[in-house]
Amino acid sequence: MDPRVSLINRTRRSVDTTLLEQAAEAAFSSSPAATDACVCLSVVGRRRMRALNRQYHGCPELTDVLAFAQEEGMTFPGEPAGLGDVVVSWDAAAEQAAELGHSVQEELAFLTVHGILHLLGDEDDTPKKKREMLAKQHRILQQLGCTLGRGNSS
Repeated sequence: MDPRVSLINRTRRSVDTTLLEQAAEAAFSSSPAATDACVCLSVVGRRRMRALNRQYHGCPELTDVLAFAQEEGMTFPGEPAGLGDVVVSWDAAAEQAAELGHSVQEELAFLTVHGILHLLGDEDDTPKKKREMLAKQHRILQQLGCTLGRGNSS
């Protein structure tokens, strides 16, 4: 595992750690600001993701990915800059993958890239920004050979 990516699978489901590590690295490579950055990536189940979404966003619904930026001043001298944490829901990824016609592992990679891009400063709070961010995600994942069955509308 790349030292810039700390991956924790908190499910009993299979996770392609190599693909997620490659997806994270590709997302880092898309930004000059991330030359010395690291991230903690967690894959969790439905209950944990709903609890996190409720705790941090006041919404008890299942969401697919959450990104938590590291607070300023939390980096130790000589250590890579911690961007923060990305939490991905295996269950939401499975539902979306089935709906969109690609593998769960590719959807987990898509969500990993999405979360890291948010930590790097990308936003999707307007239709234009959402289209731009999705296009960027697709370009990043195509570099890895992922062909997602999703258009630029998701």
